[in-house]
Amino acid sequence: MATVGKLTVSKPIKPDPYERLLAAVLCAAWKDAHGRNQRERLHALRWLHSDGAVNVCDWLGLPVDQLRAKLKADRASKTSV
Repeated sequence: MATVGKLTVSKPIKPDPYERLLAAVLCAAWKDAHGRNQRERLHALRWLHSDGAVNVCDWLGLPVDQLRAKLKADRASKTSV
């Protein structure tokens, strides 16, 4: 098991360049979803709720429901502050 950000991965991320690339894409989307640029945030949120994110999470062994729940909680805490 490994940890990516605040998410637990069921399998360790290998030095496979494809997995590293997909992990980077997912991390960039996560960062954009929490960023200040409204347009980038909207695009990232759409992607994180799309089949593309499901496919990436499946490839990496990440539970997409955990990713989306954490994203929702993070967004809720930001709007309540």
